[in-house]
Amino acid sequence: MALSMDILHSILALVAGALAYGAMRNWQRNRRQAVLMALAAAVMALNLVIWIWPNANGDSLLERQREGHLGSGE
Repeated sequence: MALSMDILHSILALVAGALAYGAMRNWQRNRRQAVLMALAAAVMALNLVIWIWPNANGDSLLERQREGHLGSGE
């Protein structure tokens, strides 16, 4: 499960970067679409930061999920 989460977060980061790049390239032609692309990239990036940023205890949501404390369904 941990490997699939690592792959998922890597893909999320790549897609957020691609959306940000596309928004910059598309700014002159279609500003509305560029703003929506930039907004989607920001949401993806913030979601990634929430998962990997350590809390006051020094562990992140990703580490807690790997240890089995999240998503156990119980």
